[in-house]
Amino acid sequence: MLEAITPMGGFSHYGEVREDWIMLKGTVMGPRKRLITM
Repeated sequence: MLEAITPMGGFSHYGEVREDWIMLKGTVMGPRKRLITM
């Protein structure tokens, strides 16, 4: 089942999510939009 993650109006300071995504719980140090390598 495909489900849209983007809320109406997009995310603040990011916009619309159009690619694959993963949701992380918690915080990540650094600037917004930081690339996270797992």
